[in-house]
Amino acid sequence: MKRNINYILSFLLMAFVVSGFTACVNDDDYSIPDFVVEEPDVTVNFTIANALELVSGTPTKIESEEPLYLEGYVVSSDEAGNFHKNLVIQDSPENPTAGITISTHATDMYTFFEPGRKVYVRVDGLYVGVYRGLPSLGESGDEVERMSVEEFDERVLRSNTKEEIVPTVISMEQVSDSHLNTLIQFNNVEFPADYDGLTYANPNDNFGVDRTVKDCFNNTVIMRNSGYADFKEELLPTGNGTLVSVLSVFNGTYQLLIRDTEDVDFEGERCEDDTPPSDGAMPFRENFSTHPAGIGSYVDLPGWTNVNVSGGERRYEVREYSGNKYTQISAFGTEEDPFEAWLVTPGVTLDKPNPILMFDTKDGHFNGDALTLHISTDFDGDVTTATWTDITDQAVIPTGHTNWQDEFTNSGAIDLSEYADQEVFIAFRYLGGDFNVTTTYQIDNIEIKSGQ
Repeated sequence: MKRNINYILSFLLMAFVVSGFTACVNDDDYSIPDFVVEEPDVTVNFTIANALELVSGTPTKIESEEPLYLEGYVVSSDEAGNFHKNLVIQDSPENPTAGITISTHATDMYTFFEPGRKVYVRVDGLYVGVYRGLPSLGESGDEVERMSVEEFDERVLRSNTKEEIVPTVISMEQVSDSHLNTLIQFNNVEFPADYDGLTYANPNDNFGVDRTVKDCFNNTVIMRNSGYADFKEELLPTGNGTLVSVLSVFNGTYQLLIRDTEDVDFEGERCEDDTPPSDGAMPFRENFSTHPAGIGSYVDLPGWTNVNVSGGERRYEVREYSGNKYTQISAFGTEEDPFEAWLVTPGVTLDKPNPILMFDTKDGHFNGDALTLHISTDFDGDVTTATWTDITDQAVIPTGHTNWQDEFTNSGAIDLSEYADQEVFIAFRYLGGDFNVTTTYQIDNIEIKSGQ
């Protein structure tokens, strides 16, 4: 109530001043005075990135003998009810490098901390950690808990500065932890065709609802809509276009949170082909997210070949980290030298203009290059008898990392136009050996599509 009373008094005072001002003029040549408060007199000596460095498995208290203040820019809004008792800030109005959620019992924060508003946050004495995987500031508990309204009032200070927040434009394939708690934008995306007639959430209850958003290559991300959102009864738009949202995560699954439906601009033409391609046709896509077998099992998908030609058991496995599935391979612990394993895609007919191949990789525990890329037009199930062309030099494959990279490295667009109208097979060949070259590779987001 303290915050709400303060807001009411502030706005009543402002309204009184404005009405008194307007009574003194007889025409329309006037403007409403800006609502200005005294700029907080603080020294910024901490950053959101500094706070994120302290995140661990349990909440960590930020301790200091002097006050620690960080600054940030608000990207959330609870006006429409889709954000609840969370204020999300990022470290810059444009091209942010870090963001964090402030967990609080305060409500109606949009009246004072609207998107773009610069804020100062005193963090010494607070706890930093995660709530269901989301980096957050708040109080101590098994996970980060909400701070009281009174403490929020004392710690979060409003600046007179307000900036336009420029969303970071990324593709769905680029979504990563580095974008958490920041404002992002997807272009050329839409809701699935079978959502026609559905609303953002359920009109008849207050439960939150997941809605899938997809791009034209059938990459998907979840949009989470609150059952208390003002727009829950609105129909989902049926076109294609731009989506602005704050990236969140819940128990390993990325979630998109919109401030209101103005963040959804789907007025354009839908993707040309809204149905998945038939077997063997372009575009081809595999991100292992729906692999039927469990984590640690060998890749076993229709049309794929996953084989160890050294005579052992180890092959490409399904792995998962931070809610993302991929395939992984290493010679370590195989007791095989050489160790040679092949992962081959189903045949894909390059029947669309300018076909290109793209994929993502990581290397770890590097002690030598072991992964190469090959293409064949005569593969019949036996990798040892097919004719393979080595196209590794056309791809960007990371190398030399003794620790894991934060993000996957994209291969870049590999031109397959010389194979136009032919059926091709793409192979990832691993050649190493236990007690020799045992570098671990992770591969994800393999796709063959038109480069137009």
